[in-house]
Amino acid sequence: ERMALYRASGIEVAVMTELPEGATPSDVEVILSGVFNNLPEAIALIDTGDTGLQADRDVIEQTMQILAADGRGLLTISRGLNTALRAADEAGVPATTIYRDIDPEWQSARVIRRFLDQSAFRTRQESGVVLFGRVRPNTLTALKNWAKSSRAEQISLAPLSAVLNARGN
Repeated sequence: ERMALYRASGIEVAVMTELPEGATPSDVEVILSGVFNNLPEAIALIDTGDTGLQADRDVIEQTMQILAADGRGLLTISRGLNTALRAADEAGVPATTIYRDIDPEWQSARVIRRFLDQSAFRTRQESGVVLFGRVRPNTLTALKNWAKSSRAEQISLAPLSAVLNARGN
């Protein structure tokens, strides 16, 4: 219900799920099928690096097959050889990396605004970065206040789907 409200307001939803250690391709099939059946409007899978996604090539390939078949993207933290990103590219799954997780430890709005400022600086150097945040009061307050700042005027905010589509082409 909450996801439907977000989507009706133009807010995109991505799924963050953890695969158990030692997951097999058939486990991935069952887990992601259940996740996407319950959250059908999710546009992407988020791999925060804490899951078993990048631990096994067969698991990565099964995940990419599911994402490609459903037309969903992948958002991941850059790790090692970025096997998941390479597999996504091979499978035609739009994918990108997370530059910064802005609120993993329930940071204050002030700390999150500092992360946003640093990310805006990096955006100008790299022509774009992707930030990861949660729907929490401090995060929403920081985003709202930061959007009114002069640094926010120097960059363009874009939905994840726009970034995935641009990087997928």
